[in-house]
Amino acid sequence: METDLPIAEIFSSIQGEGQWVGTPMLFVRLAGCNVGKPARALKITDPFPILPTGKEASVCTSWDGRSFPCDTDYGMKFKATPQTIMGMLEDSGENHICITGGEPLLHHVQIENLFALANRADVMVHIETSGTIRPQPLGTFKKLLLPGYWITCSPKINALDEMIIRADELKLLVDEGFNESRLTPAMSSHKNVFVCPINNISEVKHDNVERCLQLLKSHPNWRLSVQLHKFFGWR
Repeated sequence: METDLPIAEIFSSIQGEGQWVGTPMLFVRLAGCNVGKPARALKITDPFPILPTGKEASVCTSWDGRSFPCDTDYGMKFKATPQTIMGMLEDSGENHICITGGEPLLHHVQIENLFALANRADVMVHIETSGTIRPQPLGTFKKLLLPGYWITCSPKINALDEMIIRADELKLLVDEGFNESRLTPAMSSHKNVFVCPINNISEVKHDNVERCLQLLKSHPNWRLSVQLHKFFGWR
């Protein structure tokens, strides 16, 4: 079985979203996404934004069918072994590793070795997922149910209820098309919900921030997450 991981990028930064905002982490962005699509493939003729890497942004789709430009280049740049990644983590001096994408659970079999190494080193593992993939084999999914894994789910189209329920935090993307009536029971009953304004590629859209603030008035247990790294120009 191949254990090398397809990498879009690896970098150290401060977590800018959700429960762990402000925490230093090593971010491992795995290549590939089962939700993002090229604009041309969806017959979108309007020019899509260009990412800082020079690549045209792909189209992402929320759980309720709203499409918007993805601010991430998740194309593969190189491969790395779990041991190499753990070495980078040690050099960084950080004790949290965030596995993100794209969709990192496309590679759930390959990341098992990374999980095992992180566990032995007492490193906190964070996983950011669209909730659209149930890890297989079953053993892998059982591991994700254990303490020591923090699952962040930002539900995209075809998100699975069991992944939403498993998530430690739920991030709901908000723009002018957000409609509370489209929330599934698993979403509306979740105990740790963050509302997140959909932003431009490199800047915050303050009108969407205001929409989030209005939602908090009717949902006092929800919280705002604004991609703090975009305010400060962090990665």
